[in-house]
Amino acid sequence: SEEYVIPHQNYKSLNLNDYHKIELETIGNRLFLPLSVQVNSEIKIEGRFQLDFGSGGTVTMTSSVANKYKLKEAIYQKVAYFTKYGGVGGASSSFEFLSSSVNIGAFAFDSVVMEFSVDKSGALASNKHLGLLGNGILERFDVLIDFMEPALYLKPNENYQKPFEFSRL
Repeated sequence: SEEYVIPHQNYKSLNLNDYHKIELETIGNRLFLPLSVQVNSEIKIEGRFQLDFGSGGTVTMTSSVANKYKLKEAIYQKVAYFTKYGGVGGASSSFEFLSSSVNIGAFAFDSVVMEFSVDKSGALASNKHLGLLGNGILERFDVLIDFMEPALYLKPNENYQKPFEFSRL
């Protein structure tokens, strides 16, 4: 919430009493964590999501997931959008919608504005993970990362109860 990063040589010297630990998986130079998304009353998606501090959204599901669960047809109220600057890969197309809930570790959020990709190539078309966890969720926590173990430590901050809103851009 104070928007800064401090590297520590040894995180064990930090007080972690108020933090919740989530085991991470490292693949290449990327970090992944388990996440559970209740899209609507019929569709629940659980599995490995990439931790993405470059994403301004909450949760973005890949087009592989969108195709598997037929999200384009299953979600009735959604907003399509296109961006020319969708990340490293460039242009990207997605749909924004209001999900029922998102669970990350011991924390649960209701009515989360999230998105699913319809990209045909690039990171958001991957079938190696289910999607991205972005700053729209992470900004609600004080975050510590142990890159050696690897583990993510989360402690709710003053943004925790902030309602999720659709982008006006």
